[in-house]
Amino acid sequence: MPYDSNDAVLVTGICGKLGRKLAHALHREYSVIGLDRRPFPGRPKDIRHFEIDIRRNKVEEVFGHEPIRAVIHMAIVHDPRLDAEEHHSHNVMGTRRMLDYSRKYGIPKIVVLSSATVYGPRADNTQYITEDTPLMAAERFGDMRDLVLVDMYANTFF
Repeated sequence: MPYDSNDAVLVTGICGKLGRKLAHALHREYSVIGLDRRPFPGRPKDIRHFEIDIRRNKVEEVFGHEPIRAVIHMAIVHDPRLDAEEHHSHNVMGTRRMLDYSRKYGIPKIVVLSSATVYGPRADNTQYITEDTPLMAAERFGDMRDLVLVDMYANTFF
């Protein structure tokens, strides 16, 4: 499918350290839309930013009204001050919403932030972990369960 030059890359979690770096690199070549519940100080003027929590229904308006060619989902919370329910709601349910909206609005590309920690620290891990390596972190570390679920949702989405 050919892309219009106005088609944008939507970046969730754009106000985090990695999100800001990615936005600054992308906006030179692509139209960028940011989605984060936090403000974006120092935002380049050509980046459109929606200060919305990814779990809110208002997010669907962004998907429905903006020409999005790809989603880079980096809105994953790792805040030890938050309880397990808040982590689950944001990480698992928020990811599910991003995947559902991407499907509903026909967005052809989605990238989901992951971490090698979902494989679990195991002495028998190979030096180079491949995509088909089992996600074992939740086996011994219950607080990793949501990050494993995020990866599993992304895998089943594809």
